[in-house]
Amino acid sequence: MRDQPAALPDQANAAPKNDTMLVVMRGPANIRSAPGKGGRVVGTVAKNTTVKERSRSGKWVEVETDNGTGWIAASLLGLQPSESR
Repeated sequence: MRDQPAALPDQANAAPKNDTMLVVMRGPANIRSAPGKGGRVVGTVAKNTTVKERSRSGKWVEVETDNGTGWIAASLLGLQPSESR
């Protein structure tokens, strides 16, 4: 029984996987250090840029970009169109 690592189930629960890809519908969009207009602007992304959703807090979405992570207002984002159509 000691052949199976005990940490595997906990790792899955600790880091839920979110593969949702979103597109910046209005840009350039500010990327902030925290959700809300009070968060410091740490970067921007152009319209039509694809970002990966990591989590949500109210009307804000934490996203992952090629340059790092931050928060964008959900109203500036939309679902990425399916390429399999």
